[in-house]
Amino acid sequence: MQLVRWRRNQDMLMQVPASVPELFERDRTRAEQIVRKALAAGRTWLSEPEAKALLAAYGLPVLPAENAFEPEDAVAAARRLGFPVSLRPSGTTVTGLTGAVSVGITLQLDTPEQVEQAARRLQRRHAQRYPDLTFPGFTVRSQAVVDGRHELQMGLSCDVRFGPVVLFGPGGEAARIMPDRAVGLPPLNLSLARMLMVQTRAQRLLEGTVTGPQPTSKRWHWRW
Repeated sequence: MQLVRWRRNQDMLMQVPASVPELFERDRTRAEQIVRKALAAGRTWLSEPEAKALLAAYGLPVLPAENAFEPEDAVAAARRLGFPVSLRPSGTTVTGLTGAVSVGITLQLDTPEQVEQAARRLQRRHAQRYPDLTFPGFTVRSQAVVDGRHELQMGLSCDVRFGPVVLFGPGGEAARIMPDRAVGLPPLNLSLARMLMVQTRAQRLLEGTVTGPQPTSKRWHWRW
């Protein structure tokens, strides 16, 4: 087994990702505007809509989201985004971020009436749990229809020892029931991304070795 790992590590060392990936499009001006706006407001982090706009500026597909303060504003945002949507307390302030984690999220809202009812319910719950904190408003997120699809999670983190690391594994309910993650070091090209994916059981789902939809390799290469 040690020889297998040694060989894999040697293959990884031989991979040299291009400085700029092929077919990579970015809007650097838009990205700088988003970051500068947050810094001008005295923040060192981005709200969810801002973070998604930043990812979109670098060509990454994201589900759109909007912030709203009142239930009526949340309904209007849901109409613009299109149903179904999810609703959660916004993380646009530090105090609001704490509340958002504890108060919860409401999924699969299909009508304006459901959005308004969920918004008022979240307001009441926040007032009960955090009577001294101002309600931070809502984040309304377009919710993808994922029937018959596999949900995955990908993320970036900064390890105190290794620095930036990339995470890949199953997402949604599967991530809570059966943790299955692989961690690699950036930068990634297609070969390194595949090597990261095959370390997880989630890759078996993508290859169709487990019952379910069988996405093609080409589609998943584009994801990276």
